[in-house]
Amino acid sequence: MNYTYILECEDDTYYTGWTNDLQKRYQAHQSGKGAKYTKSHRPRRIAFYTVFTTKKEAMREEWRIKHMSRKEKEELIKSPLKNYQLFDENKLKRKKFMSGLHIFYAPSTGQVIMKMNDLSSKIFCDNELFVELPIQDNENWETHEPVISRKGDTISVNIGSDDHPMDEDHHIEFVILMYDKGYRVVYFEPGEKANVEFYPNEPVVAVYAYCNQHGLWYMC
Repeated sequence: MNYTYILECEDDTYYTGWTNDLQKRYQAHQSGKGAKYTKSHRPRRIAFYTVFTTKKEAMREEWRIKHMSRKEKEELIKSPLKNYQLFDENKLKRKKFMSGLHIFYAPSTGQVIMKMNDLSSKIFCDNELFVELPIQDNENWETHEPVISRKGDTISVNIGSDDHPMDEDHHIEFVILMYDKGYRVVYFEPGEKANVEFYPNEPVVAVYAYCNQHGLWYMC
């Protein structure tokens, strides 16, 4: 993971940077070792961040933000996605919640069901057994991992650092936008672009994408 971020400093100025470890980098800024600027302008909070699969994308976004006016940066910070609230007080609670989540899928209908913890009973619909989808972690991640991006007030998720194939035999079947208390599933047909725009103020904390050849992929 690579991050482009904006820090709000104690003197109400902004600092923009990129990193591949946001929490470690923020701690370095707080201790005065992250950058020359934040040594004399200590950060108050992480006001904004966005996630990319490659270093090049994160650096390109850093350059773009650094050339924004203060007003443009403030508009970016106020955009509806809540930056996953990586450092808020609910982080451990949410992590525990996500670890107990199981995603089930009916191949013939495409229906998706979420279930917490209890896996003692099987799930059927019209005599079809739902199968649990394991989260993938292999060499194909760059073409499948959900990538969050912003443009003004528009928040969207694309699948993969490059457009994922959307052919009949190889395509993204659905994307799941996960909330603390619920979720939304967006389905795709072959030929469509695997892109989802967030609703205004949609409280997304995690994104899943399902490829019909390579399985389920996840970004938090």
